[in-house]
Amino acid sequence: MLEKTYRISSYDVNPSGLIKISALQKYMQQLAREDCNGCGATYEDMRGKNMVFVITKLGLEIYEDIRSEDVITVRTYNNRVEGVHFNREYQVFKDGKLAAAASTFWVLLNYEQRTVLRPRVFDYPLVSYNKETAIDIPRRLFDKDGVEYNTGARKVMFSDLDENNHLNNCVYSDIALDMLTDEPDRSFVKKVNIIFISEAVLGEELNISIIKSENSYYLNAYNQTADKPCFEAELVF
Repeated sequence: MLEKTYRISSYDVNPSGLIKISALQKYMQQLAREDCNGCGATYEDMRGKNMVFVITKLGLEIYEDIRSEDVITVRTYNNRVEGVHFNREYQVFKDGKLAAAASTFWVLLNYEQRTVLRPRVFDYPLVSYNKETAIDIPRRLFDKDGVEYNTGARKVMFSDLDENNHLNNCVYSDIALDMLTDEPDRSFVKKVNIIFISEAVLGEELNISIIKSENSYYLNAYNQTADKPCFEAELVF
């Protein structure tokens, strides 16, 4: 388990002054990396063994406004291993109150072959806390009633990539928000679910379809270049 305190920077907020979902994801991603570093599972050491972590599901709920210059404390821990998935939990505190919580699921990937590895090859002493999972993430997000409409395509750019040489998981929420064309108030996102189905790499083009319900949007991103689904997302306002 690891927790750190951060002051929200001006470049991490949207026009209303509230934290961007992608910015909060970046704090979470870095803290998870540092937590793994503590047991010797550094990115460099894992890459030397031809393995990396990649995310498969994210559920994030925001309970309190987090604004520029606010001080937050983020806590993370490896919760449990379920099949091939590592469940990692997050809690975000502001002024002593729980401001946000997230549940994430990860798999080990063979970096060269891009195939899923069994958790038994992860030979580091990462502690499992076996607590209750905070966020219940549905198995499917886009299988909803409603009128589906296409909002266009988004190409994966160089600035979207990370050390795994694919679209970084923090960019997915930015893409989802960018593609909402009927102009909801995108500042006040209260809940985000993302299912990461397959990776996207430089130059590939994602075609985005949306279903709108009363207070939420469901998005499906299909990788036209690779001819396979990329991700599904749910945004609740």
